[in-house]
Amino acid sequence: MKPYRPKLDDSHQHLVALLEQHDLTNGDLAYLCGVDRSTVTRWVSGTTSVPHAVVRLLEIMLELSELAGRCKVRWNSPPGLEDAP
Repeated sequence: MKPYRPKLDDSHQHLVALLEQHDLTNGDLAYLCGVDRSTVTRWVSGTTSVPHAVVRLLEIMLELSELAGRCKVRWNSPPGLEDAP
């Protein structure tokens, strides 16, 4: 039996919405994913398909952010994130 895997919305529109929800730039996402900013630009524009892992990463970040807000826990950005190209 295959494990259950929910259907992810990996459209570029959903990626843009997630970036806006997190107040992240293309450069921030490039830094988090270890890719060049031009790669993220291609994902956002719909030129290249968005990897499932990228969508899931942002969804998990949103879930953790919401959880942190309910638990009164503050998360610190990784060093250098604010300076990402």
